[in-house]
Amino acid sequence: MGLGDEWRTRQHLCAEFQAIAAQVQEAMAKREQDVMALLSLLRLLEELHQEIRETAFQDALPQNRQKLYMLLRDIEVNGGWPYIQRMKLSTLTKALASGALASGALASGEIEIGPATVDSVAESESNLTSDGFDTHSHRDS
Repeated sequence: MGLGDEWRTRQHLCAEFQAIAAQVQEAMAKREQDVMALLSLLRLLEELHQEIRETAFQDALPQNRQKLYMLLRDIEVNGGWPYIQRMKLSTLTKALASGALASGALASGEIEIGPATVDSVAESESNLTSDGFDTHSHRDS
């Protein structure tokens, strides 16, 4: 493949990936207030990420040092390794509590956050960072 062919291929992929991104953003916008649908979308994206990484990406890894160097250099220069962060449970419960307080749902008894919730959140935070995201996936990375 010549340099011009490689450039045209990258340009085509860029347009194709932008179309995929637009579809995901449209799906997100249509379900803006549907937390279960948005959670399903996040799970789907995570599954796709894992599938691409474990199949096609691994199969396409370079077989010689020069191409491996080019791949590693691209990863270093263009943003590192793709990673999907997970929100901390404590961040989620805080958001729920503040949203519930703002709407009055917590005070009216519609939403109950009890000691069991607090205890389970505390237990789950051993692998978490201070920015609100889980640094470890429940799946093999």
